[in-house]
Amino acid sequence: MRATFSQVPHRESAMTQPFLEPIEVPEVARAIRVIGSTIGDSGMKNAIQPHWNGFDGECYAIPCRSSQKETLALEVIKPYIEQFLAFSNRHPELLFEITHFAPYRAQELAPLFKQAPGNCELPGAWQRLLEPTVPLRVLLNDPEHRLGELGVQRALQTFIETLGRRENAAIQLVVAGGDVTQRIQSLTAQLLGISTTLIEVPPMRKAYERALETELRAVRCATDLLTIPTRAAAARNSSGVRLSALARRVGLTLHELTLGS
Repeated sequence: MRATFSQVPHRESAMTQPFLEPIEVPEVARAIRVIGSTIGDSGMKNAIQPHWNGFDGECYAIPCRSSQKETLALEVIKPYIEQFLAFSNRHPELLFEITHFAPYRAQELAPLFKQAPGNCELPGAWQRLLEPTVPLRVLLNDPEHRLGELGVQRALQTFIETLGRRENAAIQLVVAGGDVTQRIQSLTAQLLGISTTLIEVPPMRKAYERALETELRAVRCATDLLTIPTRAAAARNSSGVRLSALARRVGLTLHELTLGS
């Protein structure tokens, strides 16, 4: 159930919570993530005004849940999005990385960001919805690392050709993962005659943090997720399940590769 204007307390209405822009916007070396927030939540660090609405020097928050944790109706969050778009227009020196706000569907959110300026980077699924000429970016979910198998490569070639004809679109392969995985995926793309989009993540203190960040960026870039079937139950309970769940949540089109017997 989504909270509408009439259901949101007066003090929580977008019209009674004007966004106050900071007097000085600090220089930010990396992209600023635009995230969904909960009204009244003070979880953002160094927030300037109020914690759940606006730019805090690290992230930009757009309210999408009421203080009772109810999902806000699109008519409620639209003014907040318009505030963000005005802010990003006033600050072309900053780069904004828009994230998906669960539980809204990509088809609901993408049109609200149609007028986003060039310094706003939208998720791949949104880009495809707003501009059908954008290439399909396929991310592989290969928990058992089967891509090197001849049968898998043949099935992948058939899938790519069929998808391209059906959608009348160019296909790109989203290359992500460790160095070995990236080399195998890049070589596969060359053999298939398709281009690649490389996901690069800087070194982090902990390996698992870098792996999670890589998954987040790859899913955000992609339009489609293609899962290569596993043979072991253990593999289905690992990173492959996590990647599928994340892709489903942000609205990617999900596929499973059909392998010959």
